[in-house]
Amino acid sequence: MLRRRALAKFDDPAQWLFTDEALQQATAGAVATHRARRLRGAIVHDATCSIGTELAALRHVADVLIGSDIDPVRLAMARHNVPGVDLCRADALHPVSRDAVVLLDPARRSGGRRRFDPRDYTPGLDTLLDVYRGRNIAVKCAPGIDFDAVARLGFTGEIEVTSMGGSVREACLWSTQLAAPGVTRRASMLDAGEEITDAEADDCAVAPAGRWIVDPDGAVVRAGLVRHYAARHGLWQLDPDIAYLSGDLLPPGVRGFEVLEELAYSERRLRQAVSRRDAGAVEILVRGVDVDPDALRRRLRLRGTQAVSVVITRLGAGAASRATAFICRPSR
Repeated sequence: MLRRRALAKFDDPAQWLFTDEALQQATAGAVATHRARRLRGAIVHDATCSIGTELAALRHVADVLIGSDIDPVRLAMARHNVPGVDLCRADALHPVSRDAVVLLDPARRSGGRRRFDPRDYTPGLDTLLDVYRGRNIAVKCAPGIDFDAVARLGFTGEIEVTSMGGSVREACLWSTQLAAPGVTRRASMLDAGEEITDAEADDCAVAPAGRWIVDPDGAVVRAGLVRHYAARHGLWQLDPDIAYLSGDLLPPGVRGFEVLEELAYSERRLRQAVSRRDAGAVEILVRGVDVDPDALRRRLRLRGTQAVSVVITRLGAGAASRATAFICRPSR
């Protein structure tokens, strides 16, 4: 059963051994490969190797690779899953290596439940940062981790947010020595093969909608790099506090929404607009407005034959703030 579930993360898990919690936390193969590329040629110690998913990506690129884990069952599984890698049983809070980049993946689940406070990880992120202070480290964290909370723990390096398959997969903390100069945030979009950092320009205008509306990749939004992404691709913001972007040309390979009509949002106006367009299927995207897309879709009483997209957002600030709906044609 676990091998079947693992197909969503790995190309060929047919011979792998898993536990349920280890599989839930295991890094997807493509994400582990992406991280391994940043560690090419390094001496690497995966100090929380679990069942070996990171080791599998690193074994062909690291100059020297060792793995360790405190759990004897997971360590035995790692020996089976990644044969030929040097492994030992050790507690990540008691370092057994030196002069190596230390890869850490603290547990964020217990009994199938997620832990959101980084101090509640196992081991706690605050403790890990203290133990490895001054070392070169890469720490895998939940994508929703509070960046300000990480800063309060004394972390000053780079936070990389990675997306794949249409969703944000993780945040990774890279110590200052492993980060590019001047970079503290990075968005890595594996589907598009694109990365963007806060060291790039963020000159971005705020203007009415052009031909296209773009909903940036979740990694860009989560990393706080919406303006940087807009500047790179010649886009602008519809509102300085909302992540939707607009432009007259779509970035290569990006799905966008061609604006057909703009209207002040109300359910009545929207129902009339989609009815005039003979809509029978409506994709609804919402930012900044308290609207449940599924509930709204049911209330629109769609009976037509065409498919459209609707982007609902709040534009303007204070008394000038207004909810606006854009009737759109998706690019794909």
